[in-house]
Amino acid sequence: MDPKVETHAEADAEVGRIGFLILRAFFASFWLLQFYFKAHDADKGTTSLANLSHWSAGLTADFVKTTPLPAFMVTPYTTCAPFIELTIGVLIAIGYKTRWVLLGAAAFLVSLDLGLMLKGDHDTVKSNTIILLALLWAAQWERWNVLSCDQWLAKRRA
Repeated sequence: MDPKVETHAEADAEVGRIGFLILRAFFASFWLLQFYFKAHDADKGTTSLANLSHWSAGLTADFVKTTPLPAFMVTPYTTCAPFIELTIGVLIAIGYKTRWVLLGAAAFLVSLDLGLMLKGDHDTVKSNTIILLALLWAAQWERWNVLSCDQWLAKRRA
């Protein structure tokens, strides 16, 4: 085999590993901060799980008022959403079932955007589309996953 080709392939793999690690760090931060800012009350300067119920109630009331969605559908969603975001963030941070978590995060983001489209918040949907495309791109790059539970588990199985 030509040494230049092997060197080029090794360089591509190194760039892939570093690039994917950066993407994982970004997505872990993104989802964990989504959770944090729902649990954080800037007015009181407190962060607690109790703040999540206030966030959920406020968002539910807004969606019921501005969309055709009834409260019995919105309330469970707004109650669970912060915990889904926390779970996604933690799983991406530790790199466990990474490809499936990225795809799940993309599906969750689509569900969020459906509600936002019903609300007419197209600017947020446009911004979320960039995140959505990056999540799908990251799922394609998952083969470069390093420093992760997935990598550790694969080595244990081998």
